[in-house]
Amino acid sequence: MKMQVLAYPSRSARRLLMATSALTLALTPAAAFAQTAITPPNEKVPTPLANAQDATPEGEIVVTGIRAALESAKEIKRRSSTFVDSITASDIATLPDLSVAEAIGRIPGVTISRFPTNGGSPDFPSPEGRGNLVRGLGFVRSEFNGRDAFSANGGRSLDFSSIPPELVGGVDVYKNQSADLIEGGIGGTINLRTLEPFDSKKDLFVVAFDGTFSDLREKWSPQGSITAGKRWKTGIGEIGILGSYSRSRLDSRINGWQQSPPIPRVLDANGNVPETGNFNDDNRTNEFIGADPSRIVGITPGFQLRNTDFDRDRISYYGAVQWRNDSLQATFKYIRVETKINSTERTLEWFPDHNGGVQIGVQNMQLNKNWGSSGLPMCSGPGGRPVAPGDCETLYPVQGGLMESGLVTSNNDSWTGARGRDIGMLGVGKQEEATTEDFSLNLKWTASERLFVTVDGQYTKADARQRQIWGGMNSYFNYSVKPDLDHPRVEFFIDPTHRFNPGNTRFTGDRDPVTTDGVITTPGIFIPTPTSSSDFNGANFQFAADQFQNGEGDLYSLRGDLSYDVSGADGLAGWFDSVKFGARFAERSQVNSEMALNWGAIAPAWAGGYGIAGTFQNPNKGFEAVSFKDFFRGDGVIQGSNTDFVFVNQNILNDYSAFRKYIASEPQLATLGSWVPRGTDNGTRFGQGIYRPEDTSDITERTKNAYVRVDFKHDFDGDMSIDGNIGVRYVRTELQSSGFQAFRPFNPDLPSCSLTGGPGQQNCQYTFDPDTGKRLRTDDAESRDDIRDFAPQAVAYAEQAAIPTTLNLVDERWLPSFNMKFNLNREMLFRFGYSKGLSRPNVQDLRASQEYVVTTTTTRYDQITDRNDPLFGVDRGAQDVSASEIRVSRGNPFLKPTTADSFDLSYEWYFKGGYLSVAGFYKSLSNIITNGDLSLGTTTLDGKTLNIVYNGAVNQAKAKVKGVEVGYQQFFDFLPGPLKHLGVQANYTFIDATTTPPGNGADANGDGVPDDVTQVFRWGVSDLLGQSKHIANAVAIYQDKVVEARLAYNWRSSYLLTYRDYVTGNPIFAEDAGFLDASLKFNIGNLQIRGSIANILDTKSKAYGIIDTDGQKYDRFSFLNDRRIVVGALFRI
Repeated sequence: MKMQVLAYPSRSARRLLMATSALTLALTPAAAFAQTAITPPNEKVPTPLANAQDATPEGEIVVTGIRAALESAKEIKRRSSTFVDSITASDIATLPDLSVAEAIGRIPGVTISRFPTNGGSPDFPSPEGRGNLVRGLGFVRSEFNGRDAFSANGGRSLDFSSIPPELVGGVDVYKNQSADLIEGGIGGTINLRTLEPFDSKKDLFVVAFDGTFSDLREKWSPQGSITAGKRWKTGIGEIGILGSYSRSRLDSRINGWQQSPPIPRVLDANGNVPETGNFNDDNRTNEFIGADPSRIVGITPGFQLRNTDFDRDRISYYGAVQWRNDSLQATFKYIRVETKINSTERTLEWFPDHNGGVQIGVQNMQLNKNWGSSGLPMCSGPGGRPVAPGDCETLYPVQGGLMESGLVTSNNDSWTGARGRDIGMLGVGKQEEATTEDFSLNLKWTASERLFVTVDGQYTKADARQRQIWGGMNSYFNYSVKPDLDHPRVEFFIDPTHRFNPGNTRFTGDRDPVTTDGVITTPGIFIPTPTSSSDFNGANFQFAADQFQNGEGDLYSLRGDLSYDVSGADGLAGWFDSVKFGARFAERSQVNSEMALNWGAIAPAWAGGYGIAGTFQNPNKGFEAVSFKDFFRGDGVIQGSNTDFVFVNQNILNDYSAFRKYIASEPQLATLGSWVPRGTDNGTRFGQGIYRPEDTSDITERTKNAYVRVDFKHDFDGDMSIDGNIGVRYVRTELQSSGFQAFRPFNPDLPSCSLTGGPGQQNCQYTFDPDTGKRLRTDDAESRDDIRDFAPQAVAYAEQAAIPTTLNLVDERWLPSFNMKFNLNREMLFRFGYSKGLSRPNVQDLRASQEYVVTTTTTRYDQITDRNDPLFGVDRGAQDVSASEIRVSRGNPFLKPTTADSFDLSYEWYFKGGYLSVAGFYKSLSNIITNGDLSLGTTTLDGKTLNIVYNGAVNQAKAKVKGVEVGYQQFFDFLPGPLKHLGVQANYTFIDATTTPPGNGADANGDGVPDDVTQVFRWGVSDLLGQSKHIANAVAIYQDKVVEARLAYNWRSSYLLTYRDYVTGNPIFAEDAGFLDASLKFNIGNLQIRGSIANILDTKSKAYGIIDTDGQKYDRFSFLNDRRIVVGALFRI
């Protein structure tokens, strides 16, 4: 890779150039009219346009159902010049599945992804498949009609859930490359083919309407489409037009149960886990010292119930116009897809974290005493910061057993006066909008009987927007829990001594307000003990957050291909069939703005008072009780009478303006909390709109390609022959990335508080306890408790203004390819393919915007152990606070493409009514992009040399993928009677893949543990993300003149979701899962009545984590999607 400054014409000039070129090409028919159309001698060269449709019915859409679709896909596979598998719509306006992604998932070696495939959080699956992996790899290029297709979300691939099946006439999956294919898909290339006017000889008119019932949501969702096409023969040639409109709604629901991994605790003499204080208290850590290993147990108190409703509305417009004469064909297409998704999430949860979250006791435990571990981490994930670096990773052997159920209690009332564990009730309202618009013009010219020319131009514009609001509530309960992925159980209990003490009300030991002569002497509001989990007096409004993302992108491309027929020569030259040349230019520009989650307190207990929902001026507008009684289809997950919980009202959660105004107008919240919404009408906390300069990246990528491909063919005696192609593709990528280098300032040095405290003094530190008058800090602690008191250069570095930056980079590659078919006879063949390919980094990963953060190390005074010392437990400030490292995050414009050498070998047998194929494959990948650390040098501040370390997307991994695919398809025409209408389609894929395990993050202080706990990757897992070892599909088919029926089963084995889960800190694997679907159609003249059901078996998507060095597994989560029942009708003329 080399860096250089490049100059380009303006965007308006480029548009004019492209428009002029297209117009010039469009005006060339005058010369073309004089040419004579002669049928080329082989099918490798484009067929002359005048006779293509009339000579063969292959291009015609004949509505004959599943069988015709499978036959068409078989022929595409057989005739292809490289390794291709296809599916074809079995009817206009319908694929055999509910979504494009699900349909593609039935192709051998292809799997559907409902979870993110980039190693991020696996806690948020999609209700519809959003993408596909090919042979376990996510480096998949997506195309519309052989052209670029993308979503403006910063990635490379198209979100297949945004594509209406009504647009798609077929899908081709290329598993290897030839020189003429556009680079970018080392995992594979998925090309969606839309309908064209000349696909049908007759005029067509099709109307379809369906209703989808989602049984978890218990709602019907409508969807409908209309498609019309017409052809004319005129004096200047044949003209065809086709148009389509569709609209589809889907209201769906996902229920998700999650549980924490075991953490070590020590049993007391009664066989219970006592409350021993916070994790960062000495007694919490010291409980293991001298403990009998047989009394150390693994407890599993954490749980989460999440209910998410999705409302998706998708509209598509499609138009195509074709014209042709004897030698020239022109095709213009327009596609527009608009997608809106509104989702409402309600989560009920409590997980033990590092910082104070384990002050619990566990009683009435049921233990599996046969269970043990060589060592469990002291804590689960990065929920808080450790006392000493790495103490979360301290391993403790467990020999006393594993908690299978128990009663979790907490007597810690802290600031609140409440008893019980603080259970979170989080509501999230999220709105997503995306639009993709595509214009394309394709010209095919038969210049002579040997020369064929194709010119293709495209313009695509895409935008995507996202906004979400969080509203966090807290209630306090003791609870019993039984972790289990199929039938979990949790029951909540209100402690009878539980009461909130809002404002400055204080309580005595017997939990009653402080009174004098029966009168409360301390100002405040008396809140009675809540009567149930749905009581507004038992819930406080704890925090809020908002987040915004916006992406806009456009792409111009111009491509020219020339094919020259060289067949017919004698001798060795007679092996050569044709020569192809081509070149392509594309420019993609994308501007992405993304702001991290803007979290802030609303009315927490430590703010001097807090918002109890029942005390609000208009509580019913702001809050609602939400029932979890029907969770997991009413399986009884929540036991007892407390099944409803208080959440922020959905009406304001999904209306940003209403949410903001409610908070601003509520008197209880007037002086509390620190949250400032970003999306205000008159600016934000940053004073410059939603996004800061460093939140926006501007990227322009230009690619210039050229290729040459030589096709060869030779016939031997009998039916034996050989054909194939060899070629090379030159790829030049020019990247221009602009953004800002920003610096994160340190938080203000909190001042000292007065004795009484009160509203307005929540952002300070008390020298004396406002309740007891006890000294908390020495008088001089304030002068030496912050980085600002010790390191002025580090402070100045962190408070620099953002620096604009622009980088221009160039990457050049040569990509050879070779494909060969050895035809044993008319039915059997061997196929071999080799190619070198590349996949470019996600656009958002290439942004130049970065953020620099100075991390610090604090050296405190030794703890005073003499309880009689007046300074026992008193904060004396710090001996030293110094900068330890500079951490850099966000984009990395220096990323290189991931490259792969791919080898394929197959045996294919095509017989009447079906085929059998066996294929072996091998890929060697380099420069895989993963999350990791990269040294950027050093700098000296305050006399100390600091490492500058980038953490984010880096090229650091390699992988090898090998495997075998078996595919079989047949209709049993030889059987008697109705049995001859039976058919089967089956495939199986075995994949063996390994990759470089992610390395732990930087260790500036040399203690052997990464400085950033989120960069600790446990247990050395070397699996490839998203890759199952076994994938299988089986489809039973019945089709006669009236009835079409299909029963389809899809199964895949376990696969890695993430190397480090945010909540648990462990690698997480999805469990084996199989899904059964069915469809039924009745064809009565021009009317088709149809129905289908998805997820008949009500399969849950489950996962487990690896929890120790022995590779022991423990269940992590279980997600349940709707069963979806579709009924509808299609009418055609």
